[in-house]
Amino acid sequence: MKRLQAWLIIFAAAFITACGGGDNTMLNTTSEAGGGGDDSDPVVEMGSGNPQAFSAGVIEVAVPSLAAGGSSSLTVTFVTVADPAALFTGLVEVTFSSPCIASGLATITGANVVGNTAQTDTGIATVTYGATGCSGDDVITASATVDGIQRSAVGAVTVAASTVGSIEFESVSPAQIGLRGTGGIGIAETSTVVFRVVDLTGGPSIGRNVSFSLNTTVGDITLSPTTAISGADGRVQTVVQSGTIATSIRVTATVTDVTPTIGSQSSELVITTGLPDQNSVSLAVAVHNVEGLDLDGTLNEVTVRLSDRFNNPVPDGTAVTLSTEGGQIAGACTTTTDATTSGVCTVNWVSQNPRPIEKLPSRAGRATIYVTTIGEESFVDVNGSGFFDDDDTFTDLGEPYLDENENDGYDLGEPFVDFDNSGDYTGPDGLFSGLLCGGPDGSADTLNRCSPNPTMAISASNLIIMSGSTPVITLLTANPHASTGDTICYWIRDVNDQPMPAGTTVKVTTSNGPVVGPSSFTVPSKTDDSQAANTYCFSVAEAEPTSSPVTGNMFLEVKVPSGTTFTDSSVVIED
Repeated sequence: MKRLQAWLIIFAAAFITACGGGDNTMLNTTSEAGGGGDDSDPVVEMGSGNPQAFSAGVIEVAVPSLAAGGSSSLTVTFVTVADPAALFTGLVEVTFSSPCIASGLATITGANVVGNTAQTDTGIATVTYGATGCSGDDVITASATVDGIQRSAVGAVTVAASTVGSIEFESVSPAQIGLRGTGGIGIAETSTVVFRVVDLTGGPSIGRNVSFSLNTTVGDITLSPTTAISGADGRVQTVVQSGTIATSIRVTATVTDVTPTIGSQSSELVITTGLPDQNSVSLAVAVHNVEGLDLDGTLNEVTVRLSDRFNNPVPDGTAVTLSTEGGQIAGACTTTTDATTSGVCTVNWVSQNPRPIEKLPSRAGRATIYVTTIGEESFVDVNGSGFFDDDDTFTDLGEPYLDENENDGYDLGEPFVDFDNSGDYTGPDGLFSGLLCGGPDGSADTLNRCSPNPTMAISASNLIIMSGSTPVITLLTANPHASTGDTICYWIRDVNDQPMPAGTTVKVTTSNGPVVGPSSFTVPSKTDDSQAANTYCFSVAEAEPTSSPVTGNMFLEVKVPSGTTFTDSSVVIED
């Protein structure tokens, strides 16, 4: 290091002499630049030391040999070449540069420092050089312009190589990739895995040899490169190429040029189809029976959830199409990931026309919604091979359709998705449509059950009842003149014999005897329109014997979510 410092001083002195100076330490280098010079304007030199012991062109480095992550002060002095010499006290800006500073592996800090530039009007500029990742020799240049003349000084530090503290897993992107040969269906077949080698101070450890390995290579999973050297930021990366078998894998990175070696493992990377399969499509509604027959603008949240055949969430951006028999719904949405869920998209259904008319069996006001997406049929992997083969069974599907009459079968005239563009509804074809049919090379399909189309339209449906706001109340007790101790039951539904809107309250009071048991009910979210599911019963306590029997009434009150209240007092209660 002392030899390097001596060389730098000799170099700086030689440079200044070449610019027209003499053989003194304090050199006048401006006579040529100034066109003959002006003795009234003193020449300013930049270097180190005080005016009486000055070294031009040299930065004063307090600690030339630094430990990894260490720091040193750097000082430059400005003096006037005059007799006697003195500090120059004009305002000067000094910029410090070096290879490590340029690459972000060293910093310049201090008072009156902005970026890598310091200001001084005292004739002395001192900054702190910090080695935040640099190692080896770093030659530092200080530059300034004084009276229009460029000045520079040079110094150097040698930073000891850092000691590897650890190698940290940083990222895997994407975290889910498709089977080899399926990457064109909305999912990549490769993933980049990044690690970072750090020293004991937490800074980057540069130039370290790192090797990569997989915890499994099933299905011919590969990675490239298998070795790397940590860069200026300490990072190394490798790319995983998926294989032909669905599995979960991890990448291990090991720093090999330290003893003992240091390693780290990535988070889980999933190799899967990325396509939803039929039995992993879910369609949910927040409320089944909404107050939407008589009211426009009632909102109801509809949520679609999609997973592939391994029940991993489908990739973000998977598109689904929605349709409804009544009201309004967004035509499409794409899946996203949030803090708790993946493979999900949500839209609002809104009450408005059309409202379903009565059909057989009676289902006026019942609106079926359904969702379709591109996916594959579901199969049972009997032998655990991971793909569909001769031993397996599957659910054979036709084209999705809107089951308007809820009979679980397609009827002529019902809307359907014409996936094969035949112009007619196409039912099940006896062939399995899926990416995993027959194994990686198709040889496991000796029964020829693989469809030539590996994908198809799959779907799910649900029901929203557009419930009316006006109740239809039927007393199920034969005699409206009840006695204390009796149970009185009401069948309460809307005009279409459908459940009242969810949140509707049904309660009774009496003027003769208290109600025994529940005196009120709240209508839940439901689709059951049977009489039994929409009957509400109340019991009245038996009166004590008296010499004068009392007659009173049961008062029924039905209040819908929009706020309207309906009453009935037709039941007479006698002792």
